[in-house]
Amino acid sequence: MAIQAASDTAYEGWDALPELLVRLIAEDRERAGRLLGDPDRRIRRFVTMALAGVDDPWAPELLAEAVADAEPEIRALAAESAQRWYDDHPGNEVLPSLQQRVPALLEDPCEEVRLCVAGAVARLGGEAGVARLVDCFAAADEVLRGEILGALALYGHYPLVWRLAGAYASDERSPYLVRLLQRLAEADPRSGRQREADLGTAD
Repeated sequence: MAIQAASDTAYEGWDALPELLVRLIAEDRERAGRLLGDPDRRIRRFVTMALAGVDDPWAPELLAEAVADAEPEIRALAAESAQRWYDDHPGNEVLPSLQQRVPALLEDPCEEVRLCVAGAVARLGGEAGVARLVDCFAAADEVLRGEILGALALYGHYPLVWRLAGAYASDERSPYLVRLLQRLAEADPRSGRQREADLGTAD
C-alpha cells in the first residue's frame, strides 16, 4: 500500500511528506477517516500530518477527531496539523470542536503533548485559548513558559508576552528565558517604550 510505504517518511518532518500521497489522502474523505483509525500508529501519524495539506474543509473535521487519539504523539500532531491548516486558510472559522479540544491538551497527561500544543492553542482556541495559556503560565515549568511566550508572540499578543515576562524579577530570568525574550523583542514591531510599559518598567 502506498500510504503504508510512505509512513516512514513522516518521521523526517513536515517537509518530507510526498505531495502525491497528500493528494491521495485529499481525494477521499472516507478513506482518510478509515486510515485515521488504522491500528498502525505510523499510518495514523502520516495521515494526520498529510491532512494539513488538504484544502477541503473536511480536513480539520477529521483532525478534531485525531486530537482524541489514544497515542500522545498523534494528539500533538493533530493539534499542530490543524494549526497549520488554519494558518494556510485564514478565512475559515475554527471548528467549535477544535476550539474546545485543543486547549484541553494543555492538561494532557503526557508532558510532551503539553509542550507541543501552545501554538495550536493560541491559534485555534480564540480568546478563551489565549486566556488559558495565560492561566497556565504561572504553574508551568521554564520550558512550557517559553513555549507559551513564543506562541503568544507568533500570533501578535505582544502586550501579553511582556506582561507575563514582567512577572519575573530580572535576576530570576534564566539564560534560556533571557535569550528568548531578546529574540521576541527583536520580532516585536512595537517600540521599546511600549514593551517597557507592558513590562511595568517604564518611568
